Amino acid sequence: MVEKTSDNSHHARHAATGVLKSFGAGLIVIPVGLVSAIFVTRQLGPEKYGLLAVTYAILMWFEVTVGLWLSRVAVRLIADAKDWTQAAAKLAQVQLVLGLGGAATLFASAGLIADILRTPELTDLLRLASLDVPLFA
Repeated sequence: MVEKTSDNSHHARHAATGVLKSFGAGLIVIPVGLVSAIFVTRQLGPEKYGLLAVTYAILMWFEVTVGLWLSRVAVRLIADAKDWTQAAAKLAQVQLVLGLGGAATLFASAGLIADILRTPELTDLLRLASLDVPLFA
C-alpha cells in the first residue's frame, strides 16, 4: 500500500510539473507573438502585412472547416469501435484525404477569391498557403 501512495504522489508531481510548464509556455507566447508581429509589420509595411493577415484568415478558415468535418465523426467512430487503433488509423487516412482536398480547393479557388476581394496579389499567396492545409487541418 505504501508503494501505491508513492506512485500516486509521483504522478501528481509529474502532472503538476506539466501544468506549470504549460502555463509558462502560455506566458511566453504573448510577448514573443507581440515582438514577432511588430517585427513583421515593420518589415512588410501596412499593405503587405494586410495581405498576410487576409491570407492567414482565409487559410485558417479552410483548416478549421476541414477539421470540423472530421471531429464529430472521429469521436463517434472511435467510441463505437472495438479496436480504436484501427479506427484511428482509418481516420488519419480520411483526414489526409480531406486535407489534400481542402488544399486543392484553396489552390484552385485562389484566383476567384483574389478577384472577389479585388486583390490580385493574393492569388500567389493563397496558392502558397494551400500547402499548409494538409499539414494542420
